[in-house]
Amino acid sequence: MFCPKKFGTYFEPFVGGAVFFNLLRNKHLEECDPKLLDTNFDVIGCYLQIRDHVEQVIDHLDQLEFGHRKTGDQHFYEIRDKKFNPLRKHLGIHQKQTPHYTPELAAMLIYLNLTGFNGVF
Repeated sequence: MFCPKKFGTYFEPFVGGAVFFNLLRNKHLEECDPKLLDTNFDVIGCYLQIRDHVEQVIDHLDQLEFGHRKTGDQHFYEIRDKKFNPLRKHLGIHQKQTPHYTPELAAMLIYLNLTGFNGVF
């Protein structure tokens, strides 16, 4: 990947993370205060939970994996229709308000994304 050796300020408008994490790993952002942005409230809420509560997110992912191994597609639809979507609606995320994401909601987003869309958001 070709990039400047030094950044004044680095802005990433869509937190896919691939470019950012590559630059970070290769120490191109050491003297920079990177700005990660996105208008997708689910992505931002999930990212903040991973940043601030990674162990809790992992614990919830373990529970979701266990349920998926047990009942597969049935588990997916149960999580999507009876937990994730109602919780998002309750939190007002569908209305473009600042999300009050929880580690459980972040884990559900990751689970649904990976199992339903093969990791493509």
